[in-house]
Amino acid sequence: MVVIGGGDVAVDAAITAKRLGASRVHMACLESRDAMPAYPHNQKDAEDEGVEFHCSFGPARILTEDGRVSGVELHACTALTDEAGHFNPQFDTSSTLHLAASHVIFAIGQKSELDGFARDVTVERGRIVVEDVTFATSEWGIFAAGDAATGPASVVAAIAGGRECATSIDRMLKGADMTGERGRKRPCVPDDKLPGEGIRHEPRHERTLLPEDLEHPFAERAKPLDMEACFAEALRCMTCGSKSRITYTDDCMTCFNCELNCPSGAIFVHPFKERFARTLDQIEVAKS
Repeated sequence: MVVIGGGDVAVDAAITAKRLGASRVHMACLESRDAMPAYPHNQKDAEDEGVEFHCSFGPARILTEDGRVSGVELHACTALTDEAGHFNPQFDTSSTLHLAASHVIFAIGQKSELDGFARDVTVERGRIVVEDVTFATSEWGIFAAGDAATGPASVVAAIAGGRECATSIDRMLKGADMTGERGRKRPCVPDDKLPGEGIRHEPRHERTLLPEDLEHPFAERAKPLDMEACFAEALRCMTCGSKSRITYTDDCMTCFNCELNCPSGAIFVHPFKERFARTLDQIEVAKS
């Protein structure tokens, strides 16, 4: 089995093929190992499952024998983009790699079908052109987000873009300025001004892996964190500066993280909202 692609979907396909009984599974992608889009922990999971990586190679042709797939011929990829930074892979046809395979899976992304939109909004290089902050298109009242506007990205980025579109639409319907302060970038604190001492460094709680179940290869192996570990993980994130300018009261989640971790002890959070069901003190008592 050969999987073409270097993203998380390609990794999922490779792991699934391995668990379904493929004797050998290869992954081939244009990117180098360091530049693979797949998350490092997913790459490690694939390696642990026995998937073999062939980075900086792209498919040249599918090999066949007696009318059936017999393998893939790959050419070395020497560059992914051109001088302008546009995706334009270059290959060294003298450097080839042949992989035997009875099945080939292409997991190389998707392309937006924008023919129906091109009559109303500006489309360039396969994407809907939008403004950076408001996500407004060239046609008043039409907004766009996600892969169709920004190109391939994460689901989280698409959701965030959708929220920005909703904010723009809300402001537009109210007759308000759609941009406002949304495009303003807050100044970054210089490194020499950041607190260097007194910040607690808490270890990450890793999920425990159960032994592999050969009879149920797709059974969940990672045990969930217990409640105490979940609280501890949530309190590791200080989100420094993200709530330094609270515009609405509801922006404060009353997590007390800033109060607990301020090196100077200068912050006091008034419990104007309900506290956690179990506070840190209660957790410590429960452990003792």
